[in-house]
Amino acid sequence: MIWRKVIYVALSKTLKWLTLLLCLFTVLVTTPIGSQLTISLVNNIDGINADYKAGALIRDIELNSFDLNLATIDIKVIDLVAEIDFSCAWRKSLCIETLKIADFSLPLYQL
Repeated sequence: MIWRKVIYVALSKTLKWLTLLLCLFTVLVTTPIGSQLTISLVNNIDGINADYKAGALIRDIELNSFDLNLATIDIKVIDLVAEIDFSCAWRKSLCIETLKIADFSLPLYQL
């Protein structure tokens, strides 16, 4: 009998934390403030630099610039505007409605 109570308490606390994390993730990708925070966190990763302009990650994002620097590739994008339809995620695909870029650079380097 005591084990049922212990399991119930542990399970309810776990579900509360999972619900809280899901809500936090939803805020981070669906609101402009959350998108700005997410992009600033992504900028802490070496080789990635994005300059947020407007919009939300899950619908319509606008970036002043995006740079991705890897060992053999260097991608630079200026004035990126994208409208993404995430209803395709249920089909395990990514649907980009529109993608506008003012300038795109992709030099390849040999090792």
